Amino acid sequence: MIMSTISSTADRRADAGGGILTMAAAATAELKRLWVAYMTWRVERGAIGLLGSMSDCELKDMGVTRSEIERLVKGQACERPCGTCSVADQCAAACSSGTLALRW
Repeated sequence: MIMSTISSTADRRADAGGGILTMAAAATAELKRLWVAYMTWRVERGAIGLLGSMSDCELKDMGVTRSEIERLVKGQACERPCGTCSVADQCAAACSSGTLALRW
C-alpha cells in the first residue's frame, strides 16, 4: 500500500511538470504569433507612410493611385477588371508570393 502511494505521487508530479511545459510552450507560441502580427503591422504602416509621402506624379510613374496604396501594401486582390492591372499590381502579387522583394 505504501509503495503504490509513493508511485502515484511521483506519477502526479511528472504529469504536473508536463502540463506546465505544455502551458509554457502554448504561451510562447502565442507571444510569437502576437510579435509577428505586431511587426507585420509596423512594416505595413511604414510602407503606407512612405508611399503616402510620395507625390501623385511619382505614384503615377509606378502605376499606383493614392487610393490603392493600402490595398497594395497589404497584398489584397486586384479590384480592377481583368487585363487592366497595373505594373504595381503585378509587383504586389509577386511580393506576396515571395518571388520578388521590394527595396525602398
